[in-house]
Amino acid sequence: MPEIPNLPDEYLRESGLVIVRWKHLEQIVNLFLIHLLGKSVEDERSHIVFAHMAWPQKVHVLSALVEKVIVLPRYSSLKNYKSVVLPLLSAANDGRNSIIHAIWANMDGVATRASIKARGSLKFTLSVATIEEIEEVVQAIEDARVALSGLASDEWKGSIRIRKEGSS
Repeated sequence: MPEIPNLPDEYLRESGLVIVRWKHLEQIVNLFLIHLLGKSVEDERSHIVFAHMAWPQKVHVLSALVEKVIVLPRYSSLKNYKSVVLPLLSAANDGRNSIIHAIWANMDGVATRASIKARGSLKFTLSVATIEEIEEVVQAIEDARVALSGLASDEWKGSIRIRKEGSS
């Protein structure tokens, strides 16, 4: 097998940030799902359902739950979910996919990103990748996380406790 040259360190670092920030956003979505179902985040059974659920299903369930509870005064903090947060979640997901599912290469010292799609017909794209593009994805994910987190009521934020490592 031929050796595959690594991407420059700054590309690897920013790509790693996409992964780390995404997992934070995904966990916030999980916590919202648990809360909106009326379950406790401290009950491990609450996390089992969402551990292997794909992102699109999580967002569909979250949107449906928000639609059901938004009429209740206790959930008035969710009023901007559909107009503000949902588009940010979509943009974050699109950006994440453009990084995570790309075929990355270092071609003569230039970072490139390729994608192959075969839905109806074969499409192959190859482009030079910039650090700024990856930084924009990191920011899009962070924007979605901050916006979603901002919809949590003070009462709910107070009810969430960080579990200590090793506790069950």
